[in-house]
Amino acid sequence: MRTTHIYLLFVISILLSCEKEDEIQQKDSITFGSYDNINRQTYDTILTVSDNGLWLDECVLSIDINNDDVKDYKLEIINGVTPIIHPTIKILCLNSNSMLLGELTNDTTYYHEINGNEYYTCSKETEGDIITNIALDVFRIIPQKGNEILYFSDFFKSDTTFIINSNNSWCWREGERILCNFNHLECYNLPMNEDWYIGTKTTVNGKEKLGWIKFVIMDYGLLLLTESAIQK
Repeated sequence: MRTTHIYLLFVISILLSCEKEDEIQQKDSITFGSYDNINRQTYDTILTVSDNGLWLDECVLSIDINNDDVKDYKLEIINGVTPIIHPTIKILCLNSNSMLLGELTNDTTYYHEINGNEYYTCSKETEGDIITNIALDVFRIIPQKGNEILYFSDFFKSDTTFIINSNNSWCWREGERILCNFNHLECYNLPMNEDWYIGTKTTVNGKEKLGWIKFVIMDYGLLLLTESAIQK
């Protein structure tokens, strides 16, 4: 009987230690750039597109943030049709278990004219600017810097959104020619040559885990992916 009690106590102690380990792993926040209880993957991978004016030339890279052979997020760079149009950089959630830190905002588009040229901007440039459109509940990521804190209670959404998009242009083909109407928007921009983090919340085996994707914008259409990370 004594042996049975000792065995039961041993089993209970193992279960309690496992529960304690889970509690440690499941913190309600993480700090960007801190690797305490974090699984990290490093890349040092440059994403870019050619500068030859090809129609919709693109570069994509999928990220398996928890290394389970299922792609969770994707970075995508699409080239401008001509060197005048800057490439756009997007981030995509590849399934409903993958979410990005961000916010829902209302995007207002303004129209104004300068020296006979028409411009559409996302901020009011002159008193005579006219509101042409208000898009409601547009999802935007909120890029973070190192040492900032990410909480489970923050707002996350599974969506596709821009990291960089400084153009609003319409292009069409006429025979062998490509004609465009150029309107430059500075709605989605980040300072270049700095480390940036995009917060993530990924459901793994029914359990939500916080993490990040870290990158540097080196130039328009040139992104250096340095690492991804997720809670253990």
